[in-house]
Amino acid sequence: MNKKTVYLLFTVLLVAFAACKEDSTVFYSLNKTDLAIHPKETFQFSVWEQSMEFNRVYADGIEWSVIDQVPTDAAYTEVATIDENGLMTAVSPGQAVVKAVCNNGRIVMSAVTVNAWDAPDASGLVLDRYDVYQNPAQTYTDTLTLSVSDDILSKFDLIVTSSDTTLITPILLAPTEEDLAAGNKDYHIVLKRTEDITTEKDVEITVSAGETSVTCVVHISMRLYLSFNAIDLSLTDNPDLVKESSYRIKLNETDTVKAYYRLQPDDAAHLEKMEDAFTYTTSGSSALIIEKTEFVRDSSQLWIVVRAGNLEGSTDITIEALGNKIVASCSVVDINNTIVNSVTFDMDGIKAMIGEDLVTSERGFSLFDYLSVDPLTATVDWPVEWTSSKEEVATVVTDGNDAGSFTIWKAGVFTITATCRDKSASVTITAKLSLESIAFVNNLKTELVETETTQWDVNLSAKSNYNTDDVVVTWTSSDEKVATVAPDGTITAVGAGKATITASVTDDYDKTWSAEKEITVISAADIEIEDLVFNPTEYLYVSEIASSGSLKGTKIQVFSMEGDTYDFNLYTADGSEIVLTPGKTLTYGTDFIAGSQVIYPNGENPDITSGTVEVLDTGNLKFDLKAQKGGKEVSITGEVLKYE
Repeated sequence: MNKKTVYLLFTVLLVAFAACKEDSTVFYSLNKTDLAIHPKETFQFSVWEQSMEFNRVYADGIEWSVIDQVPTDAAYTEVATIDENGLMTAVSPGQAVVKAVCNNGRIVMSAVTVNAWDAPDASGLVLDRYDVYQNPAQTYTDTLTLSVSDDILSKFDLIVTSSDTTLITPILLAPTEEDLAAGNKDYHIVLKRTEDITTEKDVEITVSAGETSVTCVVHISMRLYLSFNAIDLSLTDNPDLVKESSYRIKLNETDTVKAYYRLQPDDAAHLEKMEDAFTYTTSGSSALIIEKTEFVRDSSQLWIVVRAGNLEGSTDITIEALGNKIVASCSVVDINNTIVNSVTFDMDGIKAMIGEDLVTSERGFSLFDYLSVDPLTATVDWPVEWTSSKEEVATVVTDGNDAGSFTIWKAGVFTITATCRDKSASVTITAKLSLESIAFVNNLKTELVETETTQWDVNLSAKSNYNTDDVVVTWTSSDEKVATVAPDGTITAVGAGKATITASVTDDYDKTWSAEKEITVISAADIEIEDLVFNPTEYLYVSEIASSGSLKGTKIQVFSMEGDTYDFNLYTADGSEIVLTPGKTLTYGTDFIAGSQVIYPNGENPDITSGTVEVLDTGNLKFDLKAQKGGKEVSITGEVLKYE
């Protein structure tokens, strides 16, 4: 133990001794008076009070702090931090004192020594590349992948540096929550370019964890790329380049051979030089000729416009520039010579997939594998066309890898047709609605005053998420002397009492689904609400989160000294809690929405219809609201005291 630690412990004991002198029956101490720990580790401190009668954790309030011990000739480095609950986190090697000031005035301390970890195993720090090549005028950003062992992450902070930050500034990105959920714990280092240069230069990017480090060298140079596919240089300077491509061109038609290029650097002078260096040659038959070439700089493409004659044949076009060469093989064909013998569906296979009667409640199927075209090569010149007879019932993908896949949206009968040139085949399918549930929507108004109306609705769940907008709902009331219900779900209160409202639907399989909910009709004369006038000498308030069905916001609970409680449920449009910040005024229609209510002690719940709630600088609330139920309106005014 060094002199500084001895001094710290002496200080701790001195404070403890003072505590003993001050109170001979109760002793105070920390649960650890001399702690050795490493960076990123934590320790939970607590204060113990002890006497002949008890030995317990002090729980009446403690102010925690850390006093770092820094030599006078050393730069300041934070040794440790501690939160309001006494949880200490070690930050960097050094010595410190944890100080606890109890609410009763007692002070206790602990000496803390944060020791450095041993150098980590270098195999736990791995980059996916140790050499990266960039163009001097590069505008895109390279990214390195960094694999870090759990042992290093638990003990060390990762530090990324650049040998020349005027050229490259590295940015370390931790794995996202989505990455971690997918089992990917890799970090990424974005190599952000900060300045263009015109000469070659190497920049070292170093990742350090304690005394262990790994380095990647970024070589800044220039290069030309040429390919028939889009060139992606964001991750590598050796992308997958397609050097050969083929085209089928119809007689007497014009087509465009498209190639991609990337020049680095791509300033105007270099682009002019590159364009002058390109050559184009043809070989094979003279079935087509090159009409013109064009550089499309905004998309880094080279277009070669070719025109076919009236004779079939095959011509190769070779494109060369600065040592790069790609070849396009072009076949000139007369598609009118293509004969389609037949287009047929394998109906047995389709019935095995969908059902023998071609009736289904499922949503998606693909007919592609069940289609035969004779000869198959005819589809090159005459691609299969897919159509649906009723797209509101089912749609079919017309091209791409999913061509022939259809999706059913609602019940009905539809026909999918596949056509190749002058031949076609069709499949007619019946989609039936199969319901799975019926339920009333949330937040329905279930208490009405005589003559009042409200409209109810239901949510229908169907197999495969079929659209249920056209499904007819049948509404009935158990007692029309209490309430009647229209075919659209509009309920009219007739007389005081209770009635059960039933909503029923029947699906295509003759299965009926029903939902029931009780409604209460009261007389306007029975509504017991009155004006409220609050004052801070009699009323206090607290606030918490409010929730009712899909409505969410803040509940302000106002209570009197006599025990009466009024709940103000202020719901927000986005469902967020309202923060009662001093100086803020909450306005109906802006800060809280329709549906907000005040609940009286007797259970009455008039809707708030207008007004404001002002948060005063003292934290008190000033009400100026209007609320209404069954045509009876009340005013709510006055000020209430914040409960501490």
